[in-house]
Amino acid sequence: RGARQADAGEGVLRLQERTGALLATTLQAKNWLRGRTEHHVGISGLFGNRVAMELLQEADCVIAVGASLNHYTTEAGYLFPEAKYVQIDTAEHLVMGNGAAADVYVRADAVTALDALERELARRNVRIEGFHTAEVRRRLSAPLVDPADFVREPGRIDPREAITVLDEELPGEIDLVLGSGHQTDFGTMLFQRSREIVSNYGMFGAIGQAPMLTIGKIVADGGRPSFVVEGDASFLMHLPEFETACRYGLPLLAVVMNDEGLGAEYHKSAAKGLDPELAVIPTPELGAVAVTLGGAGATVRTTDELRAALAEFVREPRPTVVDVRISRKVLSPPYRRLWYGEDV
Repeated sequence: RGARQADAGEGVLRLQERTGALLATTLQAKNWLRGRTEHHVGISGLFGNRVAMELLQEADCVIAVGASLNHYTTEAGYLFPEAKYVQIDTAEHLVMGNGAAADVYVRADAVTALDALERELARRNVRIEGFHTAEVRRRLSAPLVDPADFVREPGRIDPREAITVLDEELPGEIDLVLGSGHQTDFGTMLFQRSREIVSNYGMFGAIGQAPMLTIGKIVADGGRPSFVVEGDASFLMHLPEFETACRYGLPLLAVVMNDEGLGAEYHKSAAKGLDPELAVIPTPELGAVAVTLGGAGATVRTTDELRAALAEFVREPRPTVVDVRISRKVLSPPYRRLWYGEDV
């Protein structure tokens, strides 16, 4: 995030091209520069896909620009088992998520440091192929989820397919706020379009905050349309705030990934051998509730219905709730890794 805030993108891309490096971001800078390079692996850490994790484990050097390299980004150091670390930051000193300091720590502005590094590498005629091979590009261009793997359940959409539709139908000019809870893992991993993204995970240790965060963001950005992806329990915690968005006519789209339950508790209970049905909570049709509060809304159970509802918001951005009924049969990769030890 620090590199993005410093507008260091051009320097990052020059360094990546010269050294044959992969480009990864932290969660808070998700998809930054994705449209500018073929060698973008997505997020570094638990929210990374399997191909990204396999490639990053091969790195012999990690250059962090404005990133703290915390426990989550480095998987406590296990994500980069053989790498030396170079860290560029304006802080006086940082301790990485593996409990150690970087092998080389450069206290500097991101743009200044990258410019100096580029000049020195050019002076030495450094040009490395590294990861910039046809095989790596082939692996990175493969779909993150095979459509054949989508779960087909009557009246329910596979959450992975729902995210794919959202990314396809909502233009990059519409900003995204990611909520929290189990359902958010799918969006955190699968949104691919380059757009401004804010993640609730880096701000609050509680569910339900993202809709209010989105309202504040829209106001602060002068009315720029945004959509928030949140769970049903999270959204219901602050349902009255949607009426606030209606009263002010804000271009807010709330996409409720509705599994009719407390998703995190449902899957954690199952992993612990407890009764997951205790976390099931039926909800009303939230699209109709949104209309009652003065906005627009729809409850959707198929991808065609979802596309139609999204098209309506794109045509006329106004306070809207799309209640997406998703399957509880799909467990996110982070949960599969953390709770079942799966290599996915």
